[in-house]
Amino acid sequence: MNIPPLKVAALILLSGAAAGLQAQRRVDPTFLRRFVPELSAKPADVTTVTCHYKPIFGSGDADTKILGGVARFGEITIDAGGSSAP
Repeated sequence: MNIPPLKVAALILLSGAAAGLQAQRRVDPTFLRRFVPELSAKPADVTTVTCHYKPIFGSGDADTKILGGVARFGEITIDAGGSSAP
């Protein structure tokens, strides 16, 4: 199959232009991405001596500026025989 050189050149130019457009669109790669084992527990309205809260997104999180509608998302760990605040 012979492809005329003009068509090959046009395909190369179009694919380069498409790649350039993709490079211009930037998406924040940190949006809703966390590595939970690196997060630390922080005091919150639900914590007690036996209840520990790790803020992942939203209230208590260090990077709240990237959220668009998450009020609070986190991990609660309650010690054996413990309880959280009401």
